[in-house]
Amino acid sequence: MDPEKLEDLISGYLEDALSPEEAETLFRELRENPEAQRSLLLTSEIDAALRDFELSQAPAGAVNRPGTARFRGSTAFRAALRERGVARGTSWKTAVAAAGLVAAGTLLLAMLVSQSDPSEVNRAARRTKAAPLPPPIPEDRAQPQDPPTRAPREATEARLAEVRRALEEEEERRRRAEETLQEDLRRKSEEELGRLAREFRQLQERLANREPPEPAKPAAPSPPSTVVPVAQLELVQGQVFVVGKGEKNSAKEGELLLPGQGLETGDAGRVVILYADKSRVELAPGTLIRELGDRAGKWVDLVQGTLRSEIQKQPPGRAMVISTPHGEATVLGTTLRIAVDARSTLLEVTEGRVRLKRLSDGKATEVTSGHTALLATGVEFAARPTPIDEIFLAPQQGTRVGNEWRLTVDNKASTGWALEVPLDLPRSQTVPQTPLAKIPSYVSFKFRADANKEYFVWVRGLALPTPRDPALHDAVILEVPRCRVTQPGFQSSGGPQSAEYNGFMDRQGYGWLGGWGASDASGPVSMRFLRSGEQTLRLYAWEAPIRIDAIWLSTTQKTRPADDHRGPDSGKK
Repeated sequence: MDPEKLEDLISGYLEDALSPEEAETLFRELRENPEAQRSLLLTSEIDAALRDFELSQAPAGAVNRPGTARFRGSTAFRAALRERGVARGTSWKTAVAAAGLVAAGTLLLAMLVSQSDPSEVNRAARRTKAAPLPPPIPEDRAQPQDPPTRAPREATEARLAEVRRALEEEEERRRRAEETLQEDLRRKSEEELGRLAREFRQLQERLANREPPEPAKPAAPSPPSTVVPVAQLELVQGQVFVVGKGEKNSAKEGELLLPGQGLETGDAGRVVILYADKSRVELAPGTLIRELGDRAGKWVDLVQGTLRSEIQKQPPGRAMVISTPHGEATVLGTTLRIAVDARSTLLEVTEGRVRLKRLSDGKATEVTSGHTALLATGVEFAARPTPIDEIFLAPQQGTRVGNEWRLTVDNKASTGWALEVPLDLPRSQTVPQTPLAKIPSYVSFKFRADANKEYFVWVRGLALPTPRDPALHDAVILEVPRCRVTQPGFQSSGGPQSAEYNGFMDRQGYGWLGGWGASDASGPVSMRFLRSGEQTLRLYAWEAPIRIDAIWLSTTQKTRPADDHRGPDSGKK
């Protein structure tokens, strides 16, 4: 409860002026608040003391009106406390002391004014905001009074002595509390100063013992940005150039191709590009690639010439794109050939499928295995079965059976690889006319060919040095099931569906043979397949050691190619 409100309720209680509701509020506060109980007790004692004092100072014969003394005492006491600056919330002992001082002051005032005029007394009471004393009763109305039962002066002096002692005790407690507080503050300050001094000395010691800092090292230069190569040159033959950014430099085997670089092959140049996923792209003579790169997949900008590729299956969304002036071929994983000139783009798919788009109108078609599509003005854009006129079998395409044949690197070979039998195997002398089925080792090739076409078959090989008779170490046999094989002027040692190629020793290095011997008089071996589609050819070593570079089946190459001729895309006859 608000202290002022509590004071008003206590005053009303002492003056018998509380309503029932106010009395209930006061009693509830007294039950719940011990401070309210102490306030009521203190106020009652002071009220009683003042009432006794006023009665002792009243003139003889004064009328004692009930309630007046109580009202005067309590009201005058509160007014006096406020007049002298005693605030609410003061401790009860301090209040007792203040009450004593007020009582003493009142006593002295009464003594001084006892001989004065009543009007002066009233004016003094008004100046002190105390209730005026009642006017003296006329003598004719005065009634005899009993003398006071106790000496008022002695009682007042005793009260004043008690108040003085209380004040002294309170002052002594306050002084001791201040001394204790000052001592605590001094002790804590000394402790804090000591701690700071110790830390300062430790810091000075660390600074004195610390080694001078090393001079800052210059920052290392940031490494240059890494450029990921697109591919590597696996094979370089003849005139081959790396082009790009206005430069044209000779290519070298093993050289890394960077994004934005291209390749150009001369009239006798040939190059094989190897990608990280083992995909290969081969460029024939007279071919120009403006740019190789990676645009969400392998990217080849083919301007002119002929390109053959064996592309591994590409990840989803990372298809290889071969761009030409007339269209784009999207390769998911296949074997194909693309030939480009100024007027057209020819796509041949050997295996897999390719999506070919024409740039002029955006039309696209899917070209599958064994089909061809031509992009040219005035020609219907559609996939058709590929007329198979040229078949080139490279060493990498063969499947080796047994342990006689091996694949070896040879920069002088057509594709940079050769099939080799390093063993001394003069089979023509030891087991003549032996059925081929009894020879445990061979190389098998799978390819597609048309039926009822005459293919002229050429084999490019090299007789390896031997201490024995070279003439007995330079022959191979080709066996082709379901095929009519014709070998003019000679019967093959391998049977009716085979052809024997003998005489590689007559060449200095690699050379082409069309059958028995190096003479062109009788013409080359020819073959006619009994049905279109996939065919099988097996290569057997008949006289070794020997290397085989390539096998070429052609409907147009009827005469022996030059020894440096490298196949149907070499540009030579």
